[in-house]
Amino acid sequence: MKKGITAGGISFISAGEGKPLILIHGWAMASSVWQLQIDYFSGKGFEVIAVDLRGHGESLKEGPYTVAQMAYDLKNFIHETGRKSPFLVGWSRGAMVALAFAAKHSHSPSAVCLVGATPRFTQGDDFPHGLPLKDVKGMKAKIERNFERSISEFRQSIAAGLDDEKREILMNCPLPAVEAARAGLSELMETDLRDCLERIKTPVLLIHG
Repeated sequence: MKKGITAGGISFISAGEGKPLILIHGWAMASSVWQLQIDYFSGKGFEVIAVDLRGHGESLKEGPYTVAQMAYDLKNFIHETGRKSPFLVGWSRGAMVALAFAAKHSHSPSAVCLVGATPRFTQGDDFPHGLPLKDVKGMKAKIERNFERSISEFRQSIAAGLDDEKREILMNCPLPAVEAARAGLSELMETDLRDCLERIKTPVLLIHG
C-alpha cells in the first residue's frame, strides 16, 4: 500500500493496478476506514485510492470544509494525479461529495456508488426522510463539550454489531480537525443536494443497510 499527498494538500493511500476506484470517507473519518475495501478491490483489477477530505487524516487543515469545496478538491485530485474517469464510492458525507462532484462534472466519473447516502441529512417540511434537526444540533453540542469523547461515542454507535476487526479499523481512524468536525455538522443541517440528482448522467449504485 502506498501513501501520497498532492500539491493541493490532499493525502491518500492507494494499492493495486487497473481502473481507478476512488473511495471517499464520511464525517469524522479518514482514508484508513477503507482498509478492507482497499485490500479486496486492489485484488480485483482496480487501482484503489482512498482520499482524506480536507481537515481529515493527513490532508491540509485549512477550511472551508464545505461539500462544494471538497468536491472541488476531488476535481483537482483527479486532475493532478491523472486518475481519469474513475469509479467513485462515497460513504455518508463522502457520498454528498461524490454527488456534488458528479452533478457538476457529469462525464468525469465512470460510475458512482453511494453508501448510506442522502441528498439532505435533516428533515424538512417537504423531506421527512432525514434526521430531526434537533438530533444534529445535539451532536454539535456534544462536540463543543468534549470533542474526543463525542467522536468516540459516534463511532461506537455505528460500530455496533461489527466484528472485532472492522470495529478496530473504525475506532482507530485518526481524529479530524476540530473545526472540520464542527463545520461538517453545521453544513449537514443546511445542505440540500436534491437539485443535483437530475444532473447526474453516469450509472449510480445505491447501497443502504
